[in-house]
Amino acid sequence: MFKNKIIGGILIISGTSIGGGMLGLPIITSELGEFYTILLLFFSWGLMTITAFLTLEVNLCFPQKSNIPSMMEKTLGNLGLIIGWSIYILFLYSLLSAYISGGTDIFQGFFIFLGLHLPYWFSGLFFAIFFGIIVMKGISFVDKFNRFFMTIKILSLLFLIFFILLSNMNEHNFFPKKILNIAPSISISITSFGFSIVVPSLRTYFKDNIQSLKKVIFFGSLIPLFFYIIWIHVIFSTIPLHGENGLIYIKNSLNPITTLIKSLHIITKNNRIHFFSHLFISICIITAFLCVSLGLSDYIADGISCEKKGIGFYIIAFITFSPPLFLLLFFSNTFIYFLKIAGMLCILLQAILPIFMSWKVRYHQKKIFFYQVFGGKTILIISLTCSIIIFIFSVNSLF
Repeated sequence: MFKNKIIGGILIISGTSIGGGMLGLPIITSELGEFYTILLLFFSWGLMTITAFLTLEVNLCFPQKSNIPSMMEKTLGNLGLIIGWSIYILFLYSLLSAYISGGTDIFQGFFIFLGLHLPYWFSGLFFAIFFGIIVMKGISFVDKFNRFFMTIKILSLLFLIFFILLSNMNEHNFFPKKILNIAPSISISITSFGFSIVVPSLRTYFKDNIQSLKKVIFFGSLIPLFFYIIWIHVIFSTIPLHGENGLIYIKNSLNPITTLIKSLHIITKNNRIHFFSHLFISICIITAFLCVSLGLSDYIADGISCEKKGIGFYIIAFITFSPPLFLLLFFSNTFIYFLKIAGMLCILLQAILPIFMSWKVRYHQKKIFFYQVFGGKTILIISLTCSIIIFIFSVNSLF
């Protein structure tokens, strides 16, 4: 039973990661080439996994059900709480907006396939309500659904890879022809490992079992890395960089998700690839939406000191889902843009913030630790330096 729970925890970490980043990576990193994209993935995985362990370290210093707002208040004071709360909520809303935008794109295509020409906003509302109900039922409910969706996701990706490998593959985009700006790529790469938002929820779920939590974080982060590398190889080997259905064309389209599916179908001329690519990409959006929404709803519940019961259930649901739905009404087809914003905020809040909090509880508050990340001050300084450089790159890419 407990091993089953560990598998569920690993899949929650993986489900949080393998979402919009999985879809955005080959599009945004297309001009970087496969070799440098994979190096960037390893770097991003290493940095974000270390900072996820730092999040766990700090969270274990406080009572169960303490989420990021409580951790910030107790480590960085009221000013840190206000600044951190504001930026963190923007990050989660940016991610959720990206996933609702992607989900709306998919549902709109599905409704059109059924012959229903419904307003764009209705598809977004339907997507958010349908899967939002699952989120509001709590982590154990999300765990069950996430296991089901993750199983479909993994199987569909394996079938997709199999059928693509059987098709004719284009010239391999392994190295770029010239050195390009890495800023847009690193922003999306970091976002692809932005799973530490669910660490406080998992800590409560596992009732402070540190060994199990360490396994869940480490192996949960390895699964996305493995699939990202395979996905990058398959897409870069199948879709050319230039041309009407090339990666640059997809990057500049209004609906990059459906355009990616369409391009795979046109290039491979294989209906099975079209089916499994559509299934895989749809499940990517759903699992990421479930896991990020879970982290956001728990974050809000902690911040306003409210439980998901009675009237609190509706208050938390409204605060969680209404802002991204409101944005959808005025800014449709903004999947890539919101991913870029999330990437900028992700490095600030899931890397820089945990490093500062860890430094504070270790060397100022001198807390008694149940668990501490290796490396002492050295690993904190190296991680902080890398994070600040990446943040500057991300800001430059966005503006």
